[in-house]
Amino acid sequence: MPVLTRILLFCFLGASLGMHAVFGGADLPAAAASMRGTVAWSGCPPVTWSIEVPPATGSPWQGRVIVTGQGIDVRGTVAYDNENTLVWDLTEFSLDLAIWFKPLFARFAPEQRDDNVVVRGAVTGSAKGRRTPTGLTGEGSFAWSDGALSSVSRAFELSGLNLQVELNQLEQPSTPPGQTLRFALARVSGIEITDGLVRFQIEQGKRVRVESARLSALGGSLVAEPFAFAFSHEGIEAINARVNASGVALAQVALLLPKVILEAQGKISGGVGLGWNSTTGFALGDGSLRIDRLESVEVRLSPQPGFLTDSVPVTLSLLPAWMGPLSRRMTIANPAHQVLRAIEMGEMPLVVDDLELRTRPEGDAAGRTAHVALSARPKVPGVVEAVDIEVNVSGPLDQVIRIGLENSISSVTSK
Repeated sequence: MPVLTRILLFCFLGASLGMHAVFGGADLPAAAASMRGTVAWSGCPPVTWSIEVPPATGSPWQGRVIVTGQGIDVRGTVAYDNENTLVWDLTEFSLDLAIWFKPLFARFAPEQRDDNVVVRGAVTGSAKGRRTPTGLTGEGSFAWSDGALSSVSRAFELSGLNLQVELNQLEQPSTPPGQTLRFALARVSGIEITDGLVRFQIEQGKRVRVESARLSALGGSLVAEPFAFAFSHEGIEAINARVNASGVALAQVALLLPKVILEAQGKISGGVGLGWNSTTGFALGDGSLRIDRLESVEVRLSPQPGFLTDSVPVTLSLLPAWMGPLSRRMTIANPAHQVLRAIEMGEMPLVVDDLELRTRPEGDAAGRTAHVALSARPKVPGVVEAVDIEVNVSGPLDQVIRIGLENSISSVTSK
């Protein structure tokens, strides 16, 4: 049984089975019975339990079970019949994760223990089912309200979390479609995400099928196409999804790419693959992003001396080259060089006519893992009519993101 289910039921069923151990399924006398006690597992706050059995005349009989303590309140009824079946009904459940998450995980899943993870919020719910010699059956509903999850070592933070789950099977937790996870704010590797809404289904305690996922990030909206991933008691192995972006701020995307652009305004849209695994973290997949033409797009290049002017002469000769020294002396300043110098040093903004980013981590036919194509014109009209820039990236994308243009420029042309 997965960790979450064990955590939710251990207090209640523990006390319930204690009643079975005392009465053994035999007929109860007419007098009522009551038992109370306190237990404290290593690292856990003390828990007080009580079992009250009202007067009964035969089988089946039932009792009331209460488990209380710091940050925990579990209440319900349990019935035991002569068929060796325990019928339980957990009518109220409340658990403060700020108090109980770490000790319970250390007890039930020590191999997944991470002291850097901080969890807050209350889990509430109810459940009912039967415990037989062959296993556990039942159903329940649980909610994690006003939750928060963070880890400094893994560089993530999640707050304003609300999770609603209806389980129609407990032994191998399964749900109907349409379960919901909402969060107000998430920060992952320096990227801020807000207003998240995920609808999903859990299948046989082994697989999560994400039906839809919508969130706001990078100044726009992101929508994931349906995808699924497997999980086990060891955690999530890998996730791969296709994300469609709409109205994303070019300025924020530019911060994640080879450092071509210093400042930018405007929006871009498109789709890109996004993957995650426990070893390497997040990674970009195949995708393409392009500017939205509904509004003006301007960029200012990062200062890069020689980026545009290396192949452009500083001066122009007024006489043909065959005239020798006289030709070299009769020169004037090249006005195009001055404009291109201002552009490459980020002093003159460009109005973008077209901008496309393509990613292909496995490499295309030319071995490129990313390709940026920019067609633009100086904001101030003059001798330079247009500037076309192409940046080709070869090698692992996770090694070139954020490191600028070093060794990545394949061609630069101007008109």
